[in-house]
Amino acid sequence: SSNLAVSSFSRFWVSASKAACLSLRSFSRFWVSASKAACLSLRSFSRFWASASRKACLSLSSFSRFWASASREACLSLSSFSRFWVSASREACLSLSSFSRFWASASREACLSLSSFSRFW
Repeated sequence: SSNLAVSSFSRFWVSASKAACLSLRSFSRFWVSASKAACLSLRSFSRFWASASRKACLSLSSFSRFWASASREACLSLSSFSRFWVSASREACLSLSSFSRFWASASREACLSLSSFSRFW
């Protein structure tokens, strides 16, 4: 009777740990995919912003001599923001990539722990 209970619990535990590992792997794949998509979006926006700020600079420059000084200041601000955005998006991509690697490692460790405990049990 107790052998049946132990055997039944062992089967349940093996099944539950397999399901947990599958869930962890699925989430890892989802996270990698989502972080890649986020990086692509950030890069696209950076390219869009660089193009838009160049067009804005051209428009400001051709507006008039009177506005020459003001448009130079605006161009400098736009260029500064573009550089900031490129740097910030790079940092965001690096953070997403680091978290993806951390999550993959942590989920592997969790699966190994579950497998070890299943074998021990």
